[in-house]
Amino acid sequence: MRGKIAWQPARPGRFTIAEWEIEGRATALLLLDLQIAHVDPTRGVGPIFHERFPTLAAYYYARLRDPVLPTVLELQSFFQQHELPIIHARSALALPDGADLAAWSWRRRQLRESAAGIPLLLPPGAPERELWPALEPRPDELVLDKPTLSPFNGTALDQYLRNMGVENLVIAGLLTNAAVETTARDAGDRGYNAMVVEDACAALSAEDHAAGTSFASWYVVKTTSELIDQLSPLVDGV
Repeated sequence: MRGKIAWQPARPGRFTIAEWEIEGRATALLLLDLQIAHVDPTRGVGPIFHERFPTLAAYYYARLRDPVLPTVLELQSFFQQHELPIIHARSALALPDGADLAAWSWRRRQLRESAAGIPLLLPPGAPERELWPALEPRPDELVLDKPTLSPFNGTALDQYLRNMGVENLVIAGLLTNAAVETTARDAGDRGYNAMVVEDACAALSAEDHAAGTSFASWYVVKTTSELIDQLSPLVDGV
């Protein structure tokens, strides 16, 4: 069903679009980097993060506990109940030695320098690379491995979305001012109606999170309750 939803709040001195018409059934949920390495404080980046940056770690994992992970599950449940597409994109290597990364990239260098110690990209077979177990993707939920911040750059996401008839992309996950923001800008640049869910995202600090939400460009920012309230009339009863 097509209908208008509230799009952007008024921002003094800046152009805004108060309402936007969308096709509700052409909406997909994209969850970014919600994998064990980034969510479990005892595994992946957790132990090193706690040791080196205890203040940031305390903030980050507290925000994951409340509100991010509960609202992610709420979003996933809403999209499952209404049979709308869900895509999971996780940071991962295609090859064990990282040869799929550009030789000049900082990520390839980080893999070579074991002293860095923070596993940002994980090879095939690494348990911490797997999605957060609570997500339990259904067989019809697409799981993509990406060596880039945005899955638009490292996977065939754009083609998959167009094949599925997706026009509106709801984005949540980690990190707000990195993968989430980059993906949202990429989506907007490709013509998708991109919506970042503020309370379903986390960054390493409150300032970093605000940077990815307060200055949104080519995408809009909504809360989980706002998004569900606005989409429900367009997808219920179908």
